Amino acid sequence: MLEAFFDESSSTAGGGPVMIIAGFVSQKERWQHFERMWREAVLESFKISHFHTKQLRSHNASLYRHLNYEQRRALLKSVVEIIAGHVESAFSIYMRPHDWEEATSADERRRWGSCYGVCTELLLGAMSDNGYGGPDPQRATST
Repeated sequence: MLEAFFDESSSTAGGGPVMIIAGFVSQKERWQHFERMWREAVLESFKISHFHTKQLRSHNASLYRHLNYEQRRALLKSVVEIIAGHVESAFSIYMRPHDWEEATSADERRRWGSCYGVCTELLLGAMSDNGYGGPDPQRATST
């Protein structure tokens, strides 16, 4: 059985905010191994509670304050190796919320949803186009 995990992020590009949603797909069994490796090789080894790439480069981020430059490089290497060794495929989509507002009317946004919702639908569509989730991929929420 395939499972997908998604995360959202925001950034700035072209002078404005960008909504980004990305996800990884893999076999359920591989995710179980991934979770164990992530906990041991990332969270416990580097003494962090979670990982946020955006904060990794900041010297002011309290999450990584205890890590020097070389340790941060080693952390990033571990993260990339664990992800690459466990996922089958990766997907991402982005949209500028301002562009979504400019390209649609209030009625269209009520019917189609927010920038976040549309990005999610587009990501699911891309996954389906690549053979994941069948012709009508379903969403499940984690508990």
